[in-house]
Amino acid sequence: MDAMPKYIYNSITEITPEELRRIGAVAVGIDLDNTTVYDSTLRPREGVLPWIRKVKAAGIPIIIISNTYPLRARWISKKFGVPYLALSNKPDPKNVVKAASQIGVPLENFAMIGDQLFADVEAANECGAISIWVRPFMKEKIFAKKFARRRAREKEFCEKYGIEYKEVK
Repeated sequence: MDAMPKYIYNSITEITPEELRRIGAVAVGIDLDNTTVYDSTLRPREGVLPWIRKVKAAGIPIIIISNTYPLRARWISKKFGVPYLALSNKPDPKNVVKAASQIGVPLENFAMIGDQLFADVEAANECGAISIWVRPFMKEKIFAKKFARRRAREKEFCEKYGIEYKEVK
């Protein structure tokens, strides 16, 4: 289990195409809930649609890699104008590997961006992709107790390894 992120940002919208290239990423996988959309909704987080356009315009392919169900992933992928892989069962890295393969880039040049250390980051690290942790921006409303336990585990991990952890409301 390797949940240590290679890179940490407060928001996905802070990550510029230039920054992605600097860290060696030529393609990116993006998580949905609490990374690009409000938890358990179809509504993009403020600034995400312009960010996607900017990254795509810079020639960096994007693909959704989410644990959500296919219908929801498909709807959001149409809104974002990017392909998707649903039911990813992260931290299983299979869909991170599949995404890099579909795009045609080596895993060491594929960045996985997500808000969960023990899902998104771990999946990326497991297969040799670039792990980028974006801090969650809201508390999960669906399965709140389950996610409260996950966030407590993340907080404990961050404290253990000296990573700043920000509580969300």
